[in-house]
Amino acid sequence: MLLQIQHFYEIQALLEQQQRQESGIVPQLSDLKGIINGEIILDTTKSTNVNFKLNGENWVWKNQELNYLYNADSIIAEGSFQNASLRLLPLRIQSKNRLIAFSGNIGSQDQHGKLEIENFPLDLLNKYIKLPVNITGNLNATAALSGSINNPHAIGRASIMNGAINQKPLNLADSSFSYTNGRLYFGSELKIINLESVNINGSVPYSLPFATVTPESNKIELHIQVENEGLAVLNLFTDEFAFQKGEGEIDIKVDGTWRSPQLNGIARLNDAIFSTRMLPGQLTQVTGEINFDFDRIIVKNLQGNYSLGKVKAQGEIPIDSNHNTQIDNPLTVNFDKLLLNLKGLYQGNASGRLEVIGAFLNPNISGNVNLSEGRVILPDNNISSQSFSPKPKQIKRNRKLKSE
Repeated sequence: MLLQIQHFYEIQALLEQQQRQESGIVPQLSDLKGIINGEIILDTTKSTNVNFKLNGENWVWKNQELNYLYNADSIIAEGSFQNASLRLLPLRIQSKNRLIAFSGNIGSQDQHGKLEIENFPLDLLNKYIKLPVNITGNLNATAALSGSINNPHAIGRASIMNGAINQKPLNLADSSFSYTNGRLYFGSELKIINLESVNINGSVPYSLPFATVTPESNKIELHIQVENEGLAVLNLFTDEFAFQKGEGEIDIKVDGTWRSPQLNGIARLNDAIFSTRMLPGQLTQVTGEINFDFDRIIVKNLQGNYSLGKVKAQGEIPIDSNHNTQIDNPLTVNFDKLLLNLKGLYQGNASGRLEVIGAFLNPNISGNVNLSEGRVILPDNNISSQSFSPKPKQIKRNRKLKSE
């Protein structure tokens, strides 16, 4: 019984720690250490007015339990607080080559000010804001703030230097932006190292945690333009395949919502080269056209070479399964005379036909695969798994395998 009670309190302590980590967006003042000088004047004759002028040095905000650590070589905070409005002239936090500076009024119905950020590490931002992709690097930004605390407005410019998306290097991301009525409008340019740039423009709904005004709709509007070597931007978002080189273009407009996107546009490829995790080697001379027709993707004679054979894809597939999209010509993939060398599994020729149904975001694949003039490598049951030694079995004639 005593052990169960002890175990209960250990679990309770872990849950309390997790709650503190999840709610601890703003570090506790009790964890702050450093040197501070200045004056604070409090006037309560009519209403609570506070004037302050503070200077800090060598500040450290650290808590091992909540896993945060912030350093600042110098902090300057000068301003006042009156009628629920905070006036900063200025607030300046600096550490080596990093800077956060703000001058203006916030917290009122008529707020305004200017924000400057230099070399802010995005890995700190990832702890507190849920981003659609894992992005790292140093953020530089300037913004003019207006509106009110309930409906903040902003307009400015931001860039990310020495960054990465999903741990893949990104040379530069530069964007102009504005925020109003719960929507973020932007025009962005992504530059992958030594490759052409990618242009992304549009607007998305985004509610700030302290604002009461929410977007009028959840509709997204995006326009994505990519050309030639810039197609390598696809590699930032998936590990299933990778664009190596070639010619092509993508021009797509995205509408709908995040849960149910609608795409309209085109993708063309000419003599492109791709690699994939599923197969050794490369898919070369990839040529063809893909149309995005709102709720479906239409593949028009997309073909390429793999080893000594060919791969061809043609047909339609819904983008997602949220709509009852009627498909008369399902997406099919035909391949012939592929020479496979799947280490530890199979060596030989393969041909077949696969049908891809369901949805692009959640596909179901079925079809037939014919193996010929190859060897299936099977384990020897007389040898333990620790000293596995495959023994090849020769396929003397065609075998037809069905995969569903």
